Amino acid sequence: MIFAPKGLIVGGVVDPNDLAQEFIEASRIAESQTQYQWENKALFNGAAPVTSQLVEGAPVRIVSVKQSAFLRADTSSVPKVHRTDTTTGFDPDLTVASGDPELFQIPYNRGYNLITGTNDMRLKWVSEYPEMIYIIFSYQYTRLKRNGFGLNTDDDEAFIRFKLQLQLDGSGVYGSGLSGVGTTDGFRGTGYGVRNLRTTHRTISFTGAGPHTVEALAGQAPCTSVAQDTDTEEAMAFFGRPPNEGVCIGHRTLTVIRFPKGKELGG
Repeated sequence: MIFAPKGLIVGGVVDPNDLAQEFIEASRIAESQTQYQWENKALFNGAAPVTSQLVEGAPVRIVSVKQSAFLRADTSSVPKVHRTDTTTGFDPDLTVASGDPELFQIPYNRGYNLITGTNDMRLKWVSEYPEMIYIIFSYQYTRLKRNGFGLNTDDDEAFIRFKLQLQLDGSGVYGSGLSGVGTTDGFRGTGYGVRNLRTTHRTISFTGAGPHTVEALAGQAPCTSVAQDTDTEEAMAFFGRPPNEGVCIGHRTLTVIRFPKGKELGG
């Protein structure tokens, strides 16, 4: 959004009140902007992202970190990791013993855990001015089939639920990941239940001057049976043998695009 002051007309005289009003109007427009206006108008052309046009340099700053991790699925045919109900390809190796050591194993029911690896996946910086930041996290999520965990027979009706959250300065950015709020109506919707996912989460936030940290965290939500007649909080059932191995984040990339601004934007 651009504000163009009227300025002086030919033969006009500088009027302090008019100049002050133009400053007030420019300030009002800047402060009335929200993240939605920036994302929809500045960073997207319809549904197509235009972030590739952003170039590192003044005034925009781009910081990024990534961690590679192999699923070790067969490459001679389509791997099962990307298919449902297929006999072609091979399941990925997601075990600690023989899988890629850079796979991030997501613990069961222990809250959110920092997704990291050999490369420190946290992005840290110190800004001299207030900024608007665009956070982008791309990743591959995959897990074993439920019969691959060696679960107890009592666990047959408990389902794995993956959740993810982006955090800014230690606080979760609302609506920035795969998660849900549990209610007394049931727990089947508080996470992602399918085996595989390749996606990108993004969010826009505003920061003041000073040190900042952005990080991505993942966890497994508590599981309950979806076959019982009463899927309520009181009927919640946990795994007898928790699936702490074989629920993984593979390749991941975290990027922050920093836009300086003179004053905090509202929204």
